[in-house]
Amino acid sequence: MTATVRRAGGFAAVGLLSLSVPFVASATRPALATVLGPAPFVVVAVLALYVVDEGPIFELFARPGDRRDGRLYGLAGFALAAAGLALLALRFGLPMPVFVGSVLLLSWGNLGGHAVRAVRDEPILATAGFVVVGSVAGAAGQFAATLVPPGTSLAWPLVVFLATSGALLAALLRVVLFERDDPLVMVSVGLLLWLFFDLQVVVSVTGIAVALTVTVVLGVVSYVLETASLPGMLTGVLLGLLTIVLGGTGWFVVLMTFFGVGGLAAKFRYREKQERGIAEEN
Repeated sequence: MTATVRRAGGFAAVGLLSLSVPFVASATRPALATVLGPAPFVVVAVLALYVVDEGPIFELFARPGDRRDGRLYGLAGFALAAAGLALLALRFGLPMPVFVGSVLLLSWGNLGGHAVRAVRDEPILATAGFVVVGSVAGAAGQFAATLVPPGTSLAWPLVVFLATSGALLAALLRVVLFERDDPLVMVSVGLLLWLFFDLQVVVSVTGIAVALTVTVVLGVVSYVLETASLPGMLTGVLLGLLTIVLGGTGWFVVLMTFFGVGGLAAKFRYREKQERGIAEEN
């Protein structure tokens, strides 16, 4: 097991602390829950910033920049972002399943992506590992949050839609940002899923199955044919999924026509465009 995979495993373990927040919210008064809910993440952040500066725990969580600075800034940022989302869930109406799902989606998705990369260093495969593991972890986290009284009843097609769209957004942001920006990714995913949850989207079994199948196939085809880069492929898959679920197949056809014609036009007589200096790199 590489150091990167071990570090991702450590972050995944910290992400499991999110499962304690629904129990705290159900077992204590709101004012007390506001303090106790985010407390585990705040403690982790304090330890990362002011206590742990050497030893096996430091080596487990330290990124290259953390070793230079002698502080676990990456772990502290991750924990504080989770604490912020916990506060939103306890006081400002963020659905508890969305909170737990967002934290587990990112932390365990990172573990899946790094585990795949350790076996084969191929960006598309590592991204696929992130999306698959992140989606499963996000869905499991949502269901786990609903088991705590009073609980929120969720249909599994909606759970799959939220988990998959969150994983795709997280994967896209992680491709274009840096690993140290994971706190921003977590908050962005949580806010987007909060929006989708409050929209009360009605997702059917057939609809989510068709959306996932069609968008994944078209995404893979576009990447294999080199009509889109990895960020472009992720953008197309995410927009395709959202368009089918939220807008219907008609809007999806329009969107795919736009992407298809644009991608093929960019590839048309590409060498000649390169020679003339007008070819699009991405």
